[in-house]
Amino acid sequence: MRKVLVVFILLTLFCCEEKNKSSSIDKAKVKQGFLTVIVKATVLEDDIFNMFFSEHIFSQYRSDNQVSVGVKGSKKIQELVFNLPEEIYPVKLRFDVGSKKHNSVIKIDEVVFSSGNNKKIINSNEFNLIFKPNKHLVKTDGINTYKRQTINNFYDPFFITVNISDMVTNLFK
Repeated sequence: MRKVLVVFILLTLFCCEEKNKSSSIDKAKVKQGFLTVIVKATVLEDDIFNMFFSEHIFSQYRSDNQVSVGVKGSKKIQELVFNLPEEIYPVKLRFDVGSKKHNSVIKIDEVVFSSGNNKKIINSNEFNLIFKPNKHLVKTDGINTYKRQTINNFYDPFFITVNISDMVTNLFK
């Protein structure tokens, strides 16, 4: 009887420990040490989009501080996923929306900032509060619809964010 009781107690302890291990593993899987920016957009032609990041408000964007994503042209909304490097917490972003000189329309439906555990969704109504277009993007009919354009043989359409430091910091709390 005593042996049965000892075995029962050991099995109970082992099962509880395994249960705790798996739940902490699940939590570790969800929490990530990097910021993911998911842009839901409609882009009609194949292209390359870049997300530049900076951890200092007054610094310039550098080519080694960027993430590139290939885009397949489609009339459907697609998700463009930019995984920033680990332990980068940007204060500002520059979102380049094309490098292949397409003078066509793009539409941004939503931007999601995610740390794994937490996310901030920038819907179409909030987009213009956080992302500011440069002169190579002309607002057209429709919510967050912009025409990319060449000016004086120069092509560089992009959006710049306002200071996003607080928003990003809150995602990692």
